[in-house]
Amino acid sequence: VITTCAKFGVGHLVVHRLFGYRGVVYDVDPDFQLTDEWYESVARS
Repeated sequence: VITTCAKFGVGHLVVHRLFGYRGVVYDVDPDFQLTDEWYESVARS
């Protein structure tokens, strides 16, 4: 059994390191479910 845990929890306030966007976590998926291609094109921005 592999146990994973999310970096942030529901209700946590987050700030983007590069752009300063602010947000609140309202749902959590502890494991990344999309493709590597999506991550390379979108998530790293």
